[in-house]
Amino acid sequence: MRDSKDILGKELYIKIKNKIGDKKIIIDDENYIPRSRLNQVIHQKNVFRKNIETLSNQLEEMREEIEVKKQLIKRLEKSEERLIKENSKVKDICLAKAIKLGALKMNAKNIHVVSMLIDKVGLKILEDGKVKGLEEQLNKLKEDQKDLFTEDILISLMDIQDSVGNLIQRKLTENL
Repeated sequence: MRDSKDILGKELYIKIKNKIGDKKIIIDDENYIPRSRLNQVIHQKNVFRKNIETLSNQLEEMREEIEVKKQLIKRLEKSEERLIKENSKVKDICLAKAIKLGALKMNAKNIHVVSMLIDKVGLKILEDGKVKGLEEQLNKLKEDQKDLFTEDILISLMDIQDSVGNLIQRKLTENL
């Protein structure tokens, strides 16, 4: 930057200097930045810095929230898996009980044997608690393997009672 004394000349420079006092004379050669513009830039820089800090804090909070939500999702997935397993167990138990009850109603001699011969895959528990396909399987089983069923369980029980009674009488007569 050239000196203002050289540009203005010595005489004019002294006159201006006497009028303005200790203030400096600056000639703008496009390298000069006025203090007001510098202050604006500094202020804008500080505003940007605060905005960056605020956004960084918000980003960190969001990351923490995302992590918490991920943890909750994992817990929900585990709970859902447990619920599915428990529902499966309950369904299996209900099917087993329904099969045994159905076999009992059909006068099965051995409920456990009959229940093992039933295909559980083809069965479906309806909303009203009935088991779709069970009666058909039991009827088919009763037709195909008649020796697993009796006509009436009461008759079977009475036959057993008569047999036991006869056995007791025979033993009593033998001991006399």
